[in-house]
Amino acid sequence: QMAIKSAGFSTSTTAVVDLTRFKPPDASRRCVAHNAGKMYMTQLTEGRATDALVSGFGNVCETKMYGNPTVMTQSYDLRELQGGDSWAKMVSKLIADQQISDPETILSRYSMQSMQPPNYAEAWSLTEALAAGTAQFETITHLMRDGTKPMQAIEETYKINNQTLFRKWVESAK
Repeated sequence: QMAIKSAGFSTSTTAVVDLTRFKPPDASRRCVAHNAGKMYMTQLTEGRATDALVSGFGNVCETKMYGNPTVMTQSYDLRELQGGDSWAKMVSKLIADQQISDPETILSRYSMQSMQPPNYAEAWSLTEALAAGTAQFETITHLMRDGTKPMQAIEETYKINNQTLFRKWVESAK
């Protein structure tokens, strides 16, 4: 049913994208990049990464190739998602309005079954900040694969707690 209603879907090993349903043309390529990133994160962590990291890494891959994130993933329940502002602007507005979530909340509570555009923007921005330290990001994927919870893996690898990560992330995302 999801495959019929959506322009694309993916599992941990397979992505299906209906290229005829995308406009403008680069939207299909964005979807492919996003799904490849999601599958990669899922494979690297053997399915132990949270939805925020899986979706966020998909958007990091999309951003590296096309400049800014646009793809939002839904789990099971097809719902209308309208972006509006650029995701960087969304994150900046959340920061200015003091509505931004802390990393632990993003990593532990965000689900692709219920995420809305601001949640996708937060997940992308946090994952982008974490992935900037490539070697460290690789280490957290290995720790998660071995059963370490995401926030614990981040704290161990980056030698940083939730509050300090939050401050540094917010400062870099402004």
